Amino acid sequence: MADRPLGSAAHGPSSSSESRENRETDFIVDMSLGHPVNVHDMCVPAVDAQESEAAISSDLEATLAKMRRWYFKDKDMSYFKDKEMETGSPSPTQQLELVDEGQEPVSINVITETLSQCIEWHLSARDIPQGSYDLVIGISSRNLDLNAVDSISFDIVDGINQSSDRPNVMIPSATLKNLFATPSTGHNNDAIASTIDDASTTAATNAQLTPIQGGLSGSNSSVINQLLRLRLHDKIVVVPSTNDSASSAEAMRVLMTIETWKGVSSNPGGIGLHFLELHSNSSKVYRNDPSYKKHHPFAWLIDVNAGAHKNDSKEIISYSFSGDGAYVAVLIHSSEGQDLELYRINQDIINSPLVCSWVLSPSKDIDFDISVSWNASQIVVLDLTTQQLSTVYNRDPGYKHDSKPTPSGSSEGEYSVRRLHSKIENCRVKGTFYASTNLADILKDEIFVAFDGATLTMYKIFGGWQLYNTMSVGGQKHNLTDLLDQYPNWKEHLRGGRLVLPNDVRGYISTWFLWKVRNNVTAMDIPTVASDNHYIATSLSAHGALFAMATKSTVDVYLAETWTRLGSWSLPSDGEKQTVIVSVDFMSGYGRLLVSTSSDSEPANHSYGYIVDIETMTKVDRIDCRNLRHYSRATLDTTNHSASMLLQQSKATLGAIQHTDRLVRSFSRVATKCTDRCTSNDAFQPPSSSELQAEVVMRAFGPPDRRETIPLIAVTTRNTKTGLSKKLTLSRPNDSRLVGMNRSSAHGHSYLVVVLTGLVLVWRSLALPDSVRDLIFAIGTTDDAEWTVCQHHQLHRRGKAGEISTRSLLDPRIHNPQAFLSGIARLVEIFKDADETSKRSIIRYVERHMNQCLDPDNDSATILVYLCASWTVETHEHLLVFIRALLKSPSFRWIPAPAMNPANNPISILVGHLESNLMAMDIVEIVIAYCIHQAKVDSDLRFLNPVFISLRAAFKQRDIDSGLLTRVMRSFAYFPARDYHFVMDHYTIARSFYKRHRWKMLHQQKNPILQTNSTGAVGVHVEKFTPHLYVASFDMLWSVEDIAVPSNWFLALCQRFLLFVSSTSRKQRILRSLELDDLDNPALIALIRFKWMKIGFTYWLLKTLLLTYMIGYFLGAVLTGLYDSAISAWVEWDDDLTWRVLDGEDGYQYVISITILLVLLQLPLLMDQLRNDLKEQLEAQRRQSDEKIEQLQAQLSEILTVLKAVTAPRGG
Repeated sequence: MADRPLGSAAHGPSSSSESRENRETDFIVDMSLGHPVNVHDMCVPAVDAQESEAAISSDLEATLAKMRRWYFKDKDMSYFKDKEMETGSPSPTQQLELVDEGQEPVSINVITETLSQCIEWHLSARDIPQGSYDLVIGISSRNLDLNAVDSISFDIVDGINQSSDRPNVMIPSATLKNLFATPSTGHNNDAIASTIDDASTTAATNAQLTPIQGGLSGSNSSVINQLLRLRLHDKIVVVPSTNDSASSAEAMRVLMTIETWKGVSSNPGGIGLHFLELHSNSSKVYRNDPSYKKHHPFAWLIDVNAGAHKNDSKEIISYSFSGDGAYVAVLIHSSEGQDLELYRINQDIINSPLVCSWVLSPSKDIDFDISVSWNASQIVVLDLTTQQLSTVYNRDPGYKHDSKPTPSGSSEGEYSVRRLHSKIENCRVKGTFYASTNLADILKDEIFVAFDGATLTMYKIFGGWQLYNTMSVGGQKHNLTDLLDQYPNWKEHLRGGRLVLPNDVRGYISTWFLWKVRNNVTAMDIPTVASDNHYIATSLSAHGALFAMATKSTVDVYLAETWTRLGSWSLPSDGEKQTVIVSVDFMSGYGRLLVSTSSDSEPANHSYGYIVDIETMTKVDRIDCRNLRHYSRATLDTTNHSASMLLQQSKATLGAIQHTDRLVRSFSRVATKCTDRCTSNDAFQPPSSSELQAEVVMRAFGPPDRRETIPLIAVTTRNTKTGLSKKLTLSRPNDSRLVGMNRSSAHGHSYLVVVLTGLVLVWRSLALPDSVRDLIFAIGTTDDAEWTVCQHHQLHRRGKAGEISTRSLLDPRIHNPQAFLSGIARLVEIFKDADETSKRSIIRYVERHMNQCLDPDNDSATILVYLCASWTVETHEHLLVFIRALLKSPSFRWIPAPAMNPANNPISILVGHLESNLMAMDIVEIVIAYCIHQAKVDSDLRFLNPVFISLRAAFKQRDIDSGLLTRVMRSFAYFPARDYHFVMDHYTIARSFYKRHRWKMLHQQKNPILQTNSTGAVGVHVEKFTPHLYVASFDMLWSVEDIAVPSNWFLALCQRFLLFVSSTSRKQRILRSLELDDLDNPALIALIRFKWMKIGFTYWLLKTLLLTYMIGYFLGAVLTGLYDSAISAWVEWDDDLTWRVLDGEDGYQYVISITILLVLLQLPLLMDQLRNDLKEQLEAQRRQSDEKIEQLQAQLSEILTVLKAVTAPRGG
């Protein structure tokens, strides 16, 4: 039977009375509800018996004419048998079909063993008029326990393309409780039409829901009220079919997925699926029905077609948020061309109100770029096609926002049109507003940044547009169109005073600092777009400190200022599905990452996204964020507009969803599933086929002549079915004993808790025979409490007094730093004598937390600093073994602190221990070797900062071998540059300007020294390949230290005044004490040559000119004095035949001048004599050393001769 509109006449035309009579007798038997339902009584509000039928409006009749209803029915079981034969395994999806005849409701029993349960049906698009429809599902509860259900989602899939390009409809459990709550009688129209707000509605208190009886019997009005007519928030669109194939008849598939909690309920119940309806306006049809409820997941929603004429269908093209998150400007296509509409985001009403609208162009072929200032006081529209329609809309100063919705275009007077700055008015540029992080001055300091792909231009906008600064980022000026399109996400990469520009065509990524005068760019090479493992997604944190780049399977997080890699996270394996990463975003500042994925499987088995903790690089949650965009802003977050939102954009709507409403079996909600049984005295121990046994064994270690017996704790887990066993061996710390031990299971994982005196250890492994145990928890403790793990991944501690505390083992954060560090110290003690499996597990545990700062106010509160500071002679052997194994681990990665100083530098701390004992030198060499190795592997000189800082203190240590320091300095040479491709595009050759150079290309230069610039290198397109490029740090020449502040306040004040008057920085550069052999280093030679060409030559020239002037002045004075003395003085012979100068003053000048002249003439000879004397002294010292070595060798040979004579076998 063909479907027909509900409420339409079954006969031909009739009179008015016949029509009323037919309407009173025209019933559709609703088998799911068990009694006949009058269609018009169900669909329209009750009318008085005397009210004329003219009260039923024509638009309602048109709405009922387009209404369709189908009933659910179980598909023939032969379908499942065919599927099973094709795939070789039972079908994981329950198949339903839609029929026109009334049916018993289909019962869906919730299964908690599979976690995800799928139901699928096909929706035929045949004979349905073209248009958009609401989808209403008749659903009821069958003793459904919502504590066992995490969410229910609906995917609408195109049957032809077999893909879903829209986000699914996901209803979390808290919203399900509100939707299934039985409505009270006497609902008014406003209450019925209200939607369920996921964020603001409190959860229903009843977890068990009253069932609705099926069949024809037992039906009454209370049963009818318990039926839920659920309208999904997303509309479906029916378009004309392009062919008559079978696939077009099944143009849509609806996939219903029930996500459940395992082991929460022994009888979770189920649901009943009654019918499926399509409505052009279901709110109008069911406005008086309390069982009709609409799912509204949005925190705020914008509908550009709200209030518009039915024939004027608008479409969203792009949008831009204001900095404070209170406004959004939307560029739309309408029947009149392109319009710009400004909305105020309002979380208190369903649809956000329209503030202003403008008609930009009657043509849809012009590309516009829009941006909104911090408080929406200015809106900039840039014409990228003709450059003739660019303008700025400026809000009048006296404007005050009215929260009431404003008709389209009625408030244009509140904004005035002004001209842009002449420098960008007729240029093809994109722009955005940028605000500082200082909220008090944010409006005054806000600037507008324009970018054409090669030049960044900044304008002051407060009080009028003024050119503020211009910065070149390279690129060819004649190809600006391609350059602008090469950076599509540059607006999202402008934060924290930094602009990050990935260039996957040339193969590098660069950070440009807006406010720095010198060193305003850092860069790093990345794989090009043509490579197999190039980056496909990027994101910059809210304050511009971190930058994340993702390949198809890996996410790398870098420091945007220095391009030091903080860590990496790899996509977990998802069985046979080919899952890839499609996007990555920072959440809540830069504490966590949102990683979106996609898979090649059908939507019923789609992959979820992940939330990753940055400090530990571990997965902390799963989220369903397909086809949703993370809501991120480049400026400050306000209280009412959280940045942790997901944006859903359709053709005419734009809405924000709380990311917590899209979490799937959230780790944070696992703790809420705990019951009294979890914290009872009888620890929850699920039935298992494994046996657990612990014993203390004695094992001997060491060489045969010095063997030492150590007590070990051996924990054995044996499977009684397979006979396989796993053994864990740990050494027992000093003064420690085994207090307790237990095992538990949770969602496919097995937990092992070992409690020692002063130490609690928790291992986790998959519930498989050959799985590897992973240490996930280790803290120091001072009491003998009872520790257990329940099936909800919660660690429960019960003290002697019965007090209970709980901690989630799924949370990687450290809540008690002191207990954590105490546990690390205990792990160092047991590491030396543990088995290899335990050692690897301990190493992985420490690696996860190595770069985690335990105290935000103290950057020295890290694991490595703590271990080095706690070094003693007694703990030296254990610490040496542990640090050697830790730093040699392939996956270990320690990142030096950004503000490294002797207090948080492990090497400086260990060098300080050398004053009392030289045993710490072994650990010093290990840490230095790691820093040098990691710097070469990553081509990152930041790893050398701990070595540079500790060099000055090491040079002062007399007991340190000078050969070690020489080897360290030599190892700094030939560090490969990490920004090779960037330098090849942005370099200049350092040259001395007093020499005349013929211009040569880079490969023609001999040992050139390069420096980066922002304008771009000349002649790059004809440059030949330069194979080697190395980098050196000026920290090799000097160390930067702060001038000590006197303890006396008066002296400190005087020092501050002198520094201010003399314009002297408090930081001073102290040259390193380098030997002559240390200077035989290509890196040092390059640094000295560069400083000579850039600075040294200038100082040398000034000094030479000054000395020349002084020498000339003295020579002139001497000659003048001699001449004046010869003219003005007369001499006479004395009786002693001696000279006598009559003018005493001229005589003194003459003597002084002669003396200075002789000294200047003898100075080179004196320098040569001094140099020769130093050489002779060095030669004498060398000869003495050689003589001592010869004496020692002679004595050693005599000792060996005596030993041979003593140990030789004696003859008879």
